[in-house]
Formats: sequence, C-alpha cells, structure tokens
Amino acid sequence: MKLLREYIRELLTERKSDSQYVDLIDAIISSMQSGSNFADVTSEFGEDGKGMVYKVYEMKKMPLPEEGTDLIDRFKELFVTIINPNKDPEARYAKKQAEITPDDELQMFPTPTIFKKLQKSKNALGYLASEFATVLEHELTHQINKTRASGEKYRSAGGDAQFDVSSQAYENSTEEIQARLIPVISSTRKALKSKNDAVGKNLQGFIESNDAKGFINYLFDIHYQPLRLNKISDKSKKKYINRFYELFEELKDEITP
Repeated sequence: MKLLREYIRELLTERKSDSQYVDLIDAIISSMQSGSNFADVTSEFGEDGKGMVYKVYEMKKMPLPEEGTDLIDRFKELFVTIINPNKDPEARYAKKQAEITPDDELQMFPTPTIFKKLQKSKNALGYLASEFATVLEHELTHQINKTRASGEKYRSAGGDAQFDVSSQAYENSTEEIQARLIPVISSTRKALKSKNDAVGKNLQGFIESNDAKGFINYLFDIHYQPLRLNKISDKSKKKYINRFYELFEELKDEITP
C-alpha cells in the first residue's frame, strides 16, 4: 500500500510539473510573439565584427501563466539572439533551428528564406517565435530544467555521452525524453481546444470512447519523428506510454462530464 501511495504521489507530481512546463513555456513564447516583456538590446552589444548577430533581445520581465507557476525561482534571465544565416560561417541553420548555449543564451537560426521575411517584420522575434514554436518549446524545457537544477550539467545518466547527438545515451536521456514530451503535450492540448482541428477531433474521439490505447498509438503515429521512436530503447518508449496514459486520464477528467 505504501508503494502504491508513493507511485500515485509521483504521478500527480509529474502531471503538475508537465502542466506547469507547458503553461510557462506558452507564456514565454506568447510574450515573444506579441513583443511584450522582451526588449531589443542589440545596440547595447555593438557590432560583432562579422555581422553574424542580427538581433539580440532581453527578457525584461518573466511572463507568468494565469494560474502561476513554481518553476521560476531561478529562471530570472533570458537573452535571445537571432543569427544572420548569410553571415554564419558554420551555416548552422542547415542543422538546427535553435539552441540554448552554456551561457543561457537562446540562439535562433533562421534559413535565408525565413530571414528575408523576418527582416520585413515589425517584430522579428515574434515572427521567428511563431515559425519555431515547437523547437522553442523543446529548448525552453532544457532551460527550465537547468535553472531548477541550479545549473547542474549532468542531469541525466550517461556521462558525457548524453551530449553526443549521435549516441544512444543522448537518445534515451531523461532530459531529452522530457524535452520531446512537452511539445507533444502542448500541441495535444491546443488541438483539443481548436474546434476545427482534425487532430483534435480524432483525439477527442479516443477520449470520449475511453480508448487509451488508440489515443497513445495515434500520438505515436503523428509524432513519430519528433519522439525519435525509431531511435530510442523499449524502456524509453515505456516512459512515453506511461506519460501519455496519464495525459489521457487527465484529459478525460477535464473533457467528460
């Protein structure tokens, strides 16, 4: 009975944690999109000599979700840098859309085509935040984890191998598992809120018919690549299954009378 109580307590904590991650990250991205709470501080940094840095933004105030959050105690600072793809000697846009640096700087790598469009936008950060919303959810999950762990580098098992994107340790690290889960949970909730969304209608059908297995398999089908299902271990897949089952139960409680 004690083990059962501990298991239920862990599940409830995980539910709350995931929901708070989704809500806080949504608030930050929405703030980027609207142009509030973030200030253009490019002039304060001067020219980089290569013209590689197009814009630098500083989060002047932490955007808070309506229901508040327990995740911001150490998350006080965030700088966002937009890299000019035409001046980047590494052409990083060809490999990634964004990354968090060890110095807590969120770097964004638009392609030349997207960069040309954002140059015409009145809010370059907002334009790019809309284009890169999913990858921002992933990277901001890492940043929240880092601040909650007081900057601890090794937040998952696997030693240095967990940082090698070609390694199995990276694919199966709990850090990456969570960073992949949060965008899926977020998109699932948004799809269910949209009355005209085909994905949302399908998900609601599974919930209303109490078909947890169909719900989970459907999420696996539509998020196969982002979840890296062809790369991860069976143990990691079980983590996804357990969390999606909890999400199913959570949504069922919210949706069904």
